[in-house]
Amino acid sequence: MNSDAEFGVYVSFPASMMAPYTGNYINQVQTGLTQLTNIASVEVRIYEDTNGVAAGTATPLTSEVVNVASIVDGWNNIFLTTHLAISGNQVFVGYWIHETACFPCSCTDNTLVDPDGGWLVDPTGWNTLHGYALDYNW
Repeated sequence: MNSDAEFGVYVSFPASMMAPYTGNYINQVQTGLTQLTNIASVEVRIYEDTNGVAAGTATPLTSEVVNVASIVDGWNNIFLTTHLAISGNQVFVGYWIHETACFPCSCTDNTLVDPDGGWLVDPTGWNTLHGYALDYNW
């Protein structure tokens, strides 16, 4: 966003991908973050659908506030205090971030797996990275 902004970055895993893991648990989420001095806050969140997320009225299935001081520049494994039982439904896994400047959310240099690999949500709603003419994944 390159400004003081709050938004979420997510990847989605369709039910067809999650069904074989029904009964298992998600106990950590890997995040790619950089330009750490520009990050005010990060919260890992997992949703089953997108309803109400942009408006701030949705309750995640599980979430974990991240101690920003513990983040390293690059990949971070965030361990969830409350593990999420996999139901076999689609999930959106990612984080809500408050950045103060620049572009702290890391991405791949691979072609976008649209839409699963690149969801962005802000107070105006959901869009894929492809919707912003960006061709990569979170």
